[in-house]
Amino acid sequence: MGKPKGYDPTLIKVLLGGVQITDFGEDTMVKVNRTDDMRSATVGADGNVTVNKSANNTGTMEITIMNNSASNAILKGLALIDKGFPAAVVDLNFAGDLGTVTTYAYVQNIPDFERAAKVGECTWQLILTDVDVVFKALENVSA
Repeated sequence: MGKPKGYDPTLIKVLLGGVQITDFGEDTMVKVNRTDDMRSATVGADGNVTVNKSANNTGTMEITIMNNSASNAILKGLALIDKGFPAAVVDLNFAGDLGTVTTYAYVQNIPDFERAAKVGECTWQLILTDVDVVFKALENVSA
């Protein structure tokens, strides 16, 4: 058996416009995905296959933070500007070289306003113009 691996959620860093977002929700903190698959296959009537590379590098980012977080004010400020801003997610559990970056992010919408007996969460959705997933930690791993 190999050495157990550790994971520390406090080592996940989300940076929007150079500002670090804090006070994440209880479970999922951040989720980034591409709008389309990187590749798809087309199979002709004769069975020949063509692999199509998608030129669509857009994606989305969902950030879940607590309702009482000061990061809500930062995100609202970013929502009100009409310029894109850089965004990055870095997982320092892997020497800081695992994560995603985009040149231009835009806040898609302001979350619903909801309050209850206990502090809740809100999820901010961002549009990403050019999702780049970085997995440098895996480049030196041999099979």
